[in-house]
Amino acid sequence: MILYAIVVTLLIGWVAVEQKNFIYASDQNTILTSGTSIIDMFVTSKGVPVNWETNTASVQAIGLASSANRLSSKKVNSFLTLDYNTSRTNLGLNNTNYYFTITNMSGTLLNSSGADSNSSTTALVFTRYAALGGNNVRVTLKIYR
Repeated sequence: MILYAIVVTLLIGWVAVEQKNFIYASDQNTILTSGTSIIDMFVTSKGVPVNWETNTASVQAIGLASSANRLSSKKVNSFLTLDYNTSRTNLGLNNTNYYFTITNMSGTLLNSSGADSNSSTTALVFTRYAALGGNNVRVTLKIYR
């Protein structure tokens, strides 16, 4: 009977650990898919509607590009002024947080938006390179739970 109790206890513990690992892997896959789509949309898409920066209330999809890998200063500035919760919703990150940065090639921070956190359990960072105002920049998006 004692042996049976030990086996059942070990089995329950093993199931709990495996369930936690499955949930963590699922979170990572969700974040990976979302992050890749968002960062690509930032640097290659004008957004929907194309002129969303003139009326931020009309934005359906946020794109920061004037053309592929060339960021529009107006779109970037409009994105930076969006309320955090509004931008999260428009990015499809309802249950996820983000931190967005644009740095020059020497690493100087030019712009940032969102909320940075180093205490998250699941976080992925996505980076793309683009041009902004004739200069090459690094666009970084950190998504975390």
